[in-house]
Amino acid sequence: MCVDFYERYKQNHNGSEPDISDFGNSRQKVVERVIKYMDAPLQDMIKFLCALNYWTDEIAYELGRIALPNFSTTLYNQVQNFSFIQPDSLQVEDFNTDILVFDKTVYNILFAESDPMILKDIVEGEKKYFAEKFKDVKDIDGEYIFHVKFCANLFVRLIENSNELRKVFDEVDFSPLLDWAKFDVADDVIKLFLEKTATLDNDDGVNLAYFEYKLAQVKRAQGLFQDALKLNRSSLNTFLAKKDFKDIDVINAKQDLALTLNVTGNYDEALTLQNEVLELKKEILGEKHPDTIAAMSNLARILHDSENIFDSILLNADVMALSIEVFGEKHPDTLSAMNSMADVCWEFETYAE
Repeated sequence: MCVDFYERYKQNHNGSEPDISDFGNSRQKVVERVIKYMDAPLQDMIKFLCALNYWTDEIAYELGRIALPNFSTTLYNQVQNFSFIQPDSLQVEDFNTDILVFDKTVYNILFAESDPMILKDIVEGEKKYFAEKFKDVKDIDGEYIFHVKFCANLFVRLIENSNELRKVFDEVDFSPLLDWAKFDVADDVIKLFLEKTATLDNDDGVNLAYFEYKLAQVKRAQGLFQDALKLNRSSLNTFLAKKDFKDIDVINAKQDLALTLNVTGNYDEALTLQNEVLELKKEILGEKHPDTIAAMSNLARILHDSENIFDSILLNADVMALSIEVFGEKHPDTLSAMNSMADVCWEFETYAE
């Protein structure tokens, strides 16, 4: 690396190779010196890749053109030969593209001094790239999962205060992970934000409660009901301590707890909470708001599971009628409401017999 020192050392030590200790036992100083004497385009490329942290060639090409005015494939290929850029051990199922990563020590040195504007440009570029690449996605494959994790890692590093946490999380394409049963990935993404929450001095506990509530959804989908129940109660207690009982966070946390109570057989408490949720949503949002209709549907489900079949039929009928009025007959939510109505009517006939 430090050619002048290296040559002098070999001359003075009968050709033997120097060790890191001979450079002052400070890898940081070696790295800083290497970067300092690079020409400007090479420095920019190194700092760009450092902001990525890990990447594929395709990502480097796509985002490099956005974040670096002087990006070139020749320069990128040259940088890949440096010893502090290595193949990553990260394995993503059904995604066989080579992944490159910065040496951790070098990353920690460079990222601390990197221009935050580079990271912001990269984040904006990745949002557009992700939206375009997966706009017609029909299934979640390894490449999709890699990009969701890549986005989450990028976004988290851009967060500077607790007010940005939830806004940034909402920009991660999270819901499809649950829809397609990619629970381990969803778990990893939420824990990434939980770890970031713990590093922010100005967090009042509300963000922690929000991510606990999101993590509870994952645990419930995995069938880890007791874990979900513990997270739901913790989340709701924090929201109740910090917010008004009509705040949307409190209402949603109650609803999620009710759903977990339902799958654990705690029907009385689940019905009490979900009735409260529905009344509050009617009051605040109105009866025809999509969230209110969803709350009605959830209550109908709890009534069904607790064997209040007749009441469930009546409420499902209301959900179906409102869905047709608000969404139209062919909307997925309306079709789901029709399907639920058909199921519960069939079960009622069987129950009556």
